[in-house]
Amino acid sequence: MALRAHNLALAVQPKEHIRCRSTEDVTRAVKDLTTRGTSFSIYSSGHCFAGFSLGKEAVIDVSPMSQIEVDGARVTAGPGTQVGVLTRALGAAGRMLPMGFCQTVALGGHLGCGGIGHLSRSHGLLADQLEAATVVLADGEVASASEDSHPDLFWALRGGGPGSFGIVTEMTFRTLPDRPATHISALVRLPVVEAARVAAAWQGWSMQLPEAVATTLEVFSPDFENIQLRLAVIASEDSPDLRSAIVGFMSAVPWQDAPSVTQGLYSQLADAFWPRDYYPSEALAYGAAFAETPTNVNVWAAMFTQVVQQKAPRQHLFIERLGGAIARVSSKATGYAHRDAAFLWQIEGRFNRLHDAEEQAQAVEDLTQILRRSTGGASYAGYPNPRLADWPTAYWGGNYARLQQVKSAYDPGNVFAHAQSVRPA
Repeated sequence: MALRAHNLALAVQPKEHIRCRSTEDVTRAVKDLTTRGTSFSIYSSGHCFAGFSLGKEAVIDVSPMSQIEVDGARVTAGPGTQVGVLTRALGAAGRMLPMGFCQTVALGGHLGCGGIGHLSRSHGLLADQLEAATVVLADGEVASASEDSHPDLFWALRGGGPGSFGIVTEMTFRTLPDRPATHISALVRLPVVEAARVAAAWQGWSMQLPEAVATTLEVFSPDFENIQLRLAVIASEDSPDLRSAIVGFMSAVPWQDAPSVTQGLYSQLADAFWPRDYYPSEALAYGAAFAETPTNVNVWAAMFTQVVQQKAPRQHLFIERLGGAIARVSSKATGYAHRDAAFLWQIEGRFNRLHDAEEQAQAVEDLTQILRRSTGGASYAGYPNPRLADWPTAYWGGNYARLQQVKSAYDPGNVFAHAQSVRPA
């Protein structure tokens, strides 16, 4: 059975594909591969932008470990459990979790990156809801990590990077009551300068919104002349003041059509609107950046100019408003470090010509550098970029030294390794 890859530029099939259905299967695989000295990758859904979950030698595939057990206000799930499947299972029980909005991302990688989603402003990261995890360690032994057991490992697992400290085979989360929410979307196509003004105004407006409101902006050029902006707003509360704030901004933009408004339980909206089968049929290159403040309109304009001029690769920007409950947790409380970020930028380039993939990836990096000159070097481990020079600082900032200490304690021989995994101290 072939392993699916999110990024076709990095799609490979390993010499050994080991499908695991239990913690015992993972233990046997780790012991066997380490005894033979065979390097391996860890695969839960293949969504790693940089292809770190697919290696040429061996892959330990935990995607079959997709069990879900809802027990009151808690849920226990496997690393292969996909976000969309878990959202539907929790919704059926009247519960929800703050998770990402790509339904085919699996928990194994999502947790290790921190887990950012539309509920994060109101309820924090997925990692903030973790209560316990079962982990297969480098020697094949099994550890139960929590605040009271292996607390340093538990700290690292929550945003310290997937594929570095062990293989999580089961995780238990606190869940939240599912609740009514409103999803608003709107589309506008404008020349570069006008689009830059609207994008900058969106960022300024988003800084005034309460934590109960999440918002994103998607940017691309449909005709390599104009910029198309796709706005999404997800509100998990309702009040006259909130409606006034949303209507005030929406009425100031010349949308192509009347904004679409849908109401329902959060789990229902997530199932209806988040991407269901997000495995592109193209090669991809990515960049990312955290920003603590809104971006200057001139930077928006410079980026939009490159988007309309660069026909290959076709470039997309996706910006998420962060803050809120994420920022109420100390940057030292978990492995995830970028608690003060107000925005997360994702920059994507899509192309079909693999013979000049390096040139196309450089075009995405050039666009990312325009942004980084104003935001600094912080980036998200969930959107890995192989071109980052100082990736330990970019992904984990001041937390990297402690992550290295945890790595040394639990995996001194660097058994769990990929190009941007945490190194032993």
